[in-house]
Amino acid sequence: MNKIMREILRSWNTYGETTLIRPTPYKISKFLNVTSSMVYKEWKTLFSTGFIKKVILRPSDRFAGRAYVFFSHEVNNTPKEIINVLKKPYFVENINICHIYSTAGIPEQINKNRWMSHIEIINSSSKTLNKQIELVFNGIIKNDDVIMLGNTERDSTCNEDNITKQLISSLAYKDIYAFTLNDIADSLKISTRTVSRKLEKIIFNGDLTYFPVLNQSVPTNNNIFTCYLFNSKISSGNELLKKFSNMPLVYERYLLFYFTNNYINIILYYNTTEELETCINELMTISASIITTSNFKRYFNDDVIFERIF
Repeated sequence: MNKIMREILRSWNTYGETTLIRPTPYKISKFLNVTSSMVYKEWKTLFSTGFIKKVILRPSDRFAGRAYVFFSHEVNNTPKEIINVLKKPYFVENINICHIYSTAGIPEQINKNRWMSHIEIINSSSKTLNKQIELVFNGIIKNDDVIMLGNTERDSTCNEDNITKQLISSLAYKDIYAFTLNDIADSLKISTRTVSRKLEKIIFNGDLTYFPVLNQSVPTNNNIFTCYLFNSKISSGNELLKKFSNMPLVYERYLLFYFTNNYINIILYYNTTEELETCINELMTISASIITTSNFKRYFNDDVIFERIF
């Protein structure tokens, strides 16, 4: 993972008003002060090898209504069954599978040296969630072993203007490099300038966020791990970066992050166990409950359906 590859991945994080709108090799090269051909070469490698399958626009908890479910287990075979089940329910968005490396301040069921699966369910509500969980696990996992770590109801009273609503509805889960602003403008019968202005605001506000769909079975020269920070009271990408600035190795090795209603998911890379330990120790300086994992793999459900609420 060289510096340019790292910065390409980081360009899809949401920092607030410093977020790049639809990052491209040219825009990233200007940020890094290198030639666009240097960035394009690494960009092409990340996509052509299949490590990055696509980059979608992920609707926020506010619009999707998202639940976060964790369960841990002894061996890495149960997730294989769940991945097969994952392809069926349209409301399952992601499944993250990893080996628990360390924990602090979280439920006892999730403990060190076990495997953990983290499932993200959309279109959830307090009325439907238990049924959704039952359909997902379908007898594979006992309900008593499932730990709910957050559930956000959809904002059915959304007061956004009609163009913003149309953009969010039409772009949710779309590959950002599979369309142009002109395509959107033509389909909604509005000007390209209006689309650009509205989309910029939607991205800055985090109502749609960039979400790289990774294929981590593609060999890389580094190991990937993820860290879940709970109740950290950090609410923005820029605020998180300020924390990282006091963590030398984390600041160098973070790749992607995203926020939910009560935790932050941070994806980093490391070369040795010593580097992993150093990153964990640095992250522990944040006042939060924490799970760190290794052997991290993420599976995105291409058949997920965003139920419109407006």
